[in-house]
Amino acid sequence: MAKPVELANGTSFKTQSEAKKYFKSILNSSPFDKTFTTHDEEFSNILALYKRHPEFHWKTKDVSQIKEFTIKSSGQFRTRCFHVVHQDGSLADWSYITAISSQSKSQFQCFMDGARSLLESHSYSFRDADFKTKCVSFIESRGFATDTFPSNWISRPEKLQYRSSLTDDVSKDFLNWYEEMNYRASLASLEDSK
Repeated sequence: MAKPVELANGTSFKTQSEAKKYFKSILNSSPFDKTFTTHDEEFSNILALYKRHPEFHWKTKDVSQIKEFTIKSSGQFRTRCFHVVHQDGSLADWSYITAISSQSKSQFQCFMDGARSLLESHSYSFRDADFKTKCVSFIESRGFATDTFPSNWISRPEKLQYRSSLTDDVSKDFLNWYEEMNYRASLASLEDSK
């Protein structure tokens, strides 16, 4: 059954696909650094969609902090993305697809975000096909399941931070564990090649 998308400003779409097509069109037909202010006809719909985003209150807290929206590249693969521009000039990216489906990330997804961010900040090139499995293994090696590990292992994103982060103790533990796993994997690979 098709799920309609109702925005707070009164705009509605019969299906999520229709909403995605509309916002993707705005995103792809606009040049990079295009800004949408209250004077632009798209602004009201972009704002109403952004308010549906599950991380809206972490990224912005309050609508009065929003100055405008812009289009920039974002993330590891430099994909075209909406960004909110706050009154203080700070930016936060957000996914229009997430806002349309309006589903919050699970605690495990937040853990993976934090772990990936930690590794990227330690200069790991990030193309680890087994990363999700490794995150599950780490959590299970500490005696928990992916849906029962302590919530204080992660900090939820704040206003300017798209990703969650791992708390200090867990960060050190995960980094050491990950490096050990990679070391063991390279030793095994060397043994196999003999």
